Amino acid sequence: MSRKKWISAVSKGDQQIQPLTEEEKAKFAGEEIVLLLGGFNNFGDKIYNYLKLPLSKVEALIFAVEGGGRFDIRDFGEVLAAGLGDPTDEIRQEIESAYKMMSFPQAGEA
Repeated sequence: MSRKKWISAVSKGDQQIQPLTEEEKAKFAGEEIVLLLGGFNNFGDKIYNYLKLPLSKVEALIFAVEGGGRFDIRDFGEVLAAGLGDPTDEIRQEIESAYKMMSFPQAGEA
């Protein structure tokens, strides 16, 4: 996937998420997070993925996104749910009830 297609996945509003410092990496070494990623598949269809990944792989995911090349999202963690378009309310509720989720506004949202 290209950087343009996945940039909203690793941004919060207009501000890029910064890679973890070495101190933060050590502190959160065993922690995992769940991200809702949005993008487009090879056919141009809008898609979403809920990805559970260790914090230690977040930086690699950011670099993959910013690198602009193709990558397989499964290389970074476990895909919990995926589909075309946006997740349904049922899927959102299921993921949010099973995992702690943080919401960041997308670029252009207030």
